Amino acid sequence: MLAIGDYGVKKSVSPAGTPMQFWHYKEHPERIEPTARYSEQIIDFLSNETGIKYPWGTYSQVMIQDFMFGAMENTSATTFGDFFWVDNRSFQERNYITVNAHEATHQWFGDFITGRHDGEQWLQESFATFYPGLFLGSIYGNDERSWYFRDQMRGAIAAGKANSLPVRHSAAGSSRHYPKGASVLYMLQHVLGEENYRKSINLYLQRHGFQTVETWDLQKAIIDATGMNMDWFFDQWIHRGGEPIYGVNWSYTADPLSKTPVTVAVEVAQKQVQDVVVGLFKMPITLEFLYADGSSEKRTVMADKANQTFRFNTPMIPVTVVFDAGSNVLKSLEMQKSHTEWLWQMQHGSSMLDRYDALVALRGNNDIKDYKLILEEAWNREYFREMQVEIASQWLSLPGVFDATSTAKSIQDGLASSTLMSNEYQIQKFANSVHSSVRRIVFERLPLQTNYREFFLQGLKDSSYTNIELVVNRLWNLPQNSYVQTSAPGTEIVASTQSQPSFISHRDILEAIKDENGYLHNLKVKYFELAYTDALEQQKKQEVSLHGKRTENEPQIFLNSLISMTGPYYEFRTRTNAMAALKRLNVLTPELTQNLFDAILGFNGRLASPAIELLQYFKQQSQYKALIIKEIQNLPVTPFLGRTYTAEEQKRLMLIVQ
Repeated sequence: MLAIGDYGVKKSVSPAGTPMQFWHYKEHPERIEPTARYSEQIIDFLSNETGIKYPWGTYSQVMIQDFMFGAMENTSATTFGDFFWVDNRSFQERNYITVNAHEATHQWFGDFITGRHDGEQWLQESFATFYPGLFLGSIYGNDERSWYFRDQMRGAIAAGKANSLPVRHSAAGSSRHYPKGASVLYMLQHVLGEENYRKSINLYLQRHGFQTVETWDLQKAIIDATGMNMDWFFDQWIHRGGEPIYGVNWSYTADPLSKTPVTVAVEVAQKQVQDVVVGLFKMPITLEFLYADGSSEKRTVMADKANQTFRFNTPMIPVTVVFDAGSNVLKSLEMQKSHTEWLWQMQHGSSMLDRYDALVALRGNNDIKDYKLILEEAWNREYFREMQVEIASQWLSLPGVFDATSTAKSIQDGLASSTLMSNEYQIQKFANSVHSSVRRIVFERLPLQTNYREFFLQGLKDSSYTNIELVVNRLWNLPQNSYVQTSAPGTEIVASTQSQPSFISHRDILEAIKDENGYLHNLKVKYFELAYTDALEQQKKQEVSLHGKRTENEPQIFLNSLISMTGPYYEFRTRTNAMAALKRLNVLTPELTQNLFDAILGFNGRLASPAIELLQYFKQQSQYKALIIKEIQNLPVTPFLGRTYTAEEQKRLMLIVQ
């Protein structure tokens, strides 16, 4: 691997002694730590988990421009896209941690050992998708690990709706090699136990280091390391396809005169369509019984038939039964429960995922008595990000939360009812969450009413660049020199008046974001787009700005700045973002045209495609089509960015226009 550029190098040594280098752009040293965060810990974590010391002496990482995917491991060195070059604020939008861990895992699974042929790609990609989930758990806790694998399982189930190709198949594709394969390894670890899993992987790597491998090599290592024959597991999850669909019901019988007064019956049916590829699945399933006194107990059964009934003697009648407690099995589940059961599971389930699933099942059930209070209590119990997002989303959807009539009357009378105070107090809790995704729900759902103005001002100063852009987009289209009146619940009335100030003025919005850069320059692009439209509008009105009378070319200054961001001096996702802004403005200039040509003729397909789409959009307008053709014809005598274009390139561009 060879990367050439004007780089700075951060050198370090992992706690276990692996020398490391992080090659970065020198212009922003403050971005080194958030981008490279946990790099040293990742290498040592993988060494400990596999029992195999990092095999290549030194480990390097280098960012590169126009990298179309996330990253690519090479033996001892990883290249990654410079869109991961983030500051502390961008870190919460999209960080490099899981991609970093994925590529580092390939130093073992892919480089130290390598799949023998295309059908064995899962031995590389599935492991490299599995271990980042374990690493997240080691840093952020079990809930983060559980959520990571829930996401992988969702991806696998979605892919399973298209076809049932096995994981070990050359045409299985990334959906099988990445999310499904990682889910299978997660289940394998669950079935074997963590210690047996580690022993198996250690033997597998020791035996086959610096060699090519097949799936059977892993199966044999498990047998030899643990004495456990897992051929049945590999047959159904790796060599065959599909996923189980479980239909589950439970019931009980009570006999107070018996020594075992309660018998619980759990009926399990496998409902997936069976064919030559998809069969019945054999999996240990954990059942959790939740009792009215707050206690619980777990039982494990082996579900391996089309229809089974499992019976248990229990000390009391369960409030509900949780199937696959902890969500360890890749599956679809059909299980009907009452509101009472879901509420109890949401409040008393031992796993965050079980509580989350119950919470989701309760969506839209506004007829539950005191549900608002129940959600507020859940907010005080639950700290995991996605639980808080769901709680806030449901709470903000409840009837009466934004009762505009009572709000307006309270403001007019100078009073506030206890309900109003409770509502705004809870909204403030959501708006102050440490999780940007929770705050985003508030900024998405809050009505544009005067009593919520402070929340939107808070949003313009949010630590999340994405949240700021969301707030800007919501506020910008409000009429200026007007205010939003309150009206019937769930509605907004905009009344034009010259005597009232704007809800939040365009000038206030632009002032709030003018010095912000954003994640991949999203706020800088937004600023130039909106400042251009505002300057045009103010120029028409001949109004005086804060800096005196606007200059005639002020709109052009903002436009030129935006167009420059479509050029090759910017990372390609910034370029596509700026292109989208110029499409909204419906502006094409010679410089933008040349920047589009540069993007189209480059090797980066993820940049070329939106550039082609934009060029085809503009060509539908006769004046712009003429401009495009003129620029193509002038290419040989008008070098752009130090280069000219060949006759073949001109022909290619002309075909797009024609």
